[in-house]
Amino acid sequence: LIDGVDVPPGLACHGRAVIKGDWKLIFIAPPYGENEWHLYNLPEDPREMENLAGTHPDKFAELKRDWAEYARSVGYIQAGEIRHLEGMSPEDFFRYEGLSSV
Repeated sequence: LIDGVDVPPGLACHGRAVIKGDWKLIFIAPPYGENEWHLYNLPEDPREMENLAGTHPDKFAELKRDWAEYARSVGYIQAGEIRHLEGMSPEDFFRYEGLSSV
């Protein structure tokens, strides 16, 4: 979801994201992400280096609500967290066969 416009998921990122004004809320699962939501102020941090989720809780909550509303509107089904993939390199991920036992 980018400024209220539905964008095909592959076009925006390999995860879940909301971009609203100067702010970006993003969730990327392992092995590419940290299995948690991150909040960035894009004009101040275009390289997305500083997660502001803890220092801007109101903006974080607002964008999480926007994501939840969007997910409900399109029938998004969340797969859940995949903790056993944390720390796995992208190369190991593509060789991993344990997902069938989850």
